[in-house]
Amino acid sequence: FERSLNIGGAMGIVSITKIFFGPMEVALFVKPYLKNFSRAEIFTLMTLGLATSAMSVIPVYGHIIHGIIPNALPIFLMTNVITIPIVIGLCKIIEPDQHKTGGSLGTMYTFTGSLDAISRGTREGLSIYVNILAMLIVMAALIALCNQALGLVPSTKVITLQYIFGYIFSPIALLMGIPPNEAFQAAQLLGTKMALNEVFAFMDFATVGQAFSLKTRIILTSALASFANFASIGVAVAGIAAMCPEQRNNLVSFGFKSLLIGTLSTGIAASLLGILLVK
Repeated sequence: FERSLNIGGAMGIVSITKIFFGPMEVALFVKPYLKNFSRAEIFTLMTLGLATSAMSVIPVYGHIIHGIIPNALPIFLMTNVITIPIVIGLCKIIEPDQHKTGGSLGTMYTFTGSLDAISRGTREGLSIYVNILAMLIVMAALIALCNQALGLVPSTKVITLQYIFGYIFSPIALLMGIPPNEAFQAAQLLGTKMALNEVFAFMDFATVGQAFSLKTRIILTSALASFANFASIGVAVAGIAAMCPEQRNNLVSFGFKSLLIGTLSTGIAASLLGILLVK
């Protein structure tokens, strides 16, 4: 990734580890270098975290939709691999930058002994966990508040953020290659993923997925497998800022932009898989 995508060593570590790990684990791999990251590199780091999934949760996704896609693991892995260069390319267009933060896996952490490693790991891990948990609770509460407010709107249907995003994502679903007669229902699943998270979206997908064509099922399996949702913005900001407070302002400023580019990148990857895997 470092040579082919013209990125620095630290971002190369981020790119290769993001295939398998979640956004916080990946940030921990490059924690000593975070303070030297440029705005563009922080943007790329945050967007990669939102645009992909992690091996720790992929089996959960696969179990939920086993009746729709019997062996979804290769689709999830291919989505991660394809999405990473797409994200880096889009981020370079939106935030052009020639700065390359160097780094290697062998020189990141130094400890005086095993006790030092245990104590520092416990302290830093707890700090990150508390920040993420607090932000996750707040973001979930805000989404619930928005849905409660929308519920006051006089309508024959229950209006929620998921329902609204269903209309917003309908043309996007068409562009991804989903047939017109399936686009709105597929768009509602994409809306559920953005408003809540991908687990709720996969649970709904498992319920209605049999009605979709094979191509739509493959596209949705790929498109839903990412952390691109509102709650994840808070998790990313809180988690990375706990590791490197100096980058907090950059993280906050890139929140919604990262969500947008992350969603777009996963959608492009899903479209490509729909073309490659369905004859």
